[in-house]
Amino acid sequence: MTYFNWIKESIPTVDSKNHVYNGFSSVTTMLSATKDMSGLEAWRKSIGEDVADHIFREAGKNGTDLHKAIESYLNNKQDVPTRPLIIGHFLNIHDLLDNIDNIRHTEVALVSNKMKLGGTSDCIAIYKGNLSIIDFKTSRRKKQMAHIEDYFLQATIYGMMYEEMTGTPIDSLAILITCEDGAVQEFIRDTKQFKKAALDRIELYHSLS
Repeated sequence: MTYFNWIKESIPTVDSKNHVYNGFSSVTTMLSATKDMSGLEAWRKSIGEDVADHIFREAGKNGTDLHKAIESYLNNKQDVPTRPLIIGHFLNIHDLLDNIDNIRHTEVALVSNKMKLGGTSDCIAIYKGNLSIIDFKTSRRKKQMAHIEDYFLQATIYGMMYEEMTGTPIDSLAILITCEDGAVQEFIRDTKQFKKAALDRIELYHSLS
């Protein structure tokens, strides 16, 4: 078992409940409200609402269970998942997790008074030498970069929130995806790459309210 180093860092407490952070909407709420949903709506119609709802519920549960397992592992605990699918996901992503070092936070609530948004970041730590926002995802199959831009917008905004709260800039974004077919994906990008697109989506969201 890898032993993970931790960097103690104080960060302002955020009142977070039901996807509201210090009274602000969540980043996921903002992205959902400003996303072109036509493709999703067509998919739901093609397979039926009941089936689509079942897939979303299962995906949500799988993601939650894997996040709990990863958080336990990064906190140097011996807890292991019990569901076979989650065990498979954890073993699949395990080698990527061992690239993480000098962890500052896991499952940390962040907020921005400037952007009037909040959210919870999976992990803030060194990843392959750079201070990164690290996000863990489960998927039924491999993702194409063109289909996961919102993952990077979310991570970018978390990085800006973190810098606003601590004064420390984030160097990079790391999106780690484990797939049910056994594939594992690692996407690493510079924080500056998605900043303009993130700010444009935030501006659009506030213009709608």
